[in-house]
Amino acid sequence: MSCWRTYTCDVLKNVDRKVVEEALAKMDLGIDFDDKEVYGSWEDRREAVDGVLVKDGNHISMGVVLDDGTGHLKLVGDFYMTGLNSETFQDELSRAYQRINITALAELNGWTVDEATVEEHADGSCEFEIYQYA
Repeated sequence: MSCWRTYTCDVLKNVDRKVVEEALAKMDLGIDFDDKEVYGSWEDRREAVDGVLVKDGNHISMGVVLDDGTGHLKLVGDFYMTGLNSETFQDELSRAYQRINITALAELNGWTVDEATVEEHADGSCEFEIYQYA
């Protein structure tokens, strides 16, 4: 059923635009930062966003605000007919973002991440090995 929603991602604060884009790509989605308005045809609603999500080359009725005024990422729109799960999407995006962010920070500090060791657990946690050579 169609329902316009706004979700604030508590764990995604002060996000990096490029990391958000990369996290969405890992979820087989894209984001069009040139499109500044999300539109939900089922409820005929529009809202200003920083970018509209793209799935299979088509804009869908979900958008992203990178900073909601408190530093948090906000999801805006209607999951109806998008093929995305409204109950798990926020967690999936948060996990993908944090994994990329932690990997980038480790590499920035001279560590090497062994992608072959990545284990994702049912509780949403993730483990992987990192190395630093002297």
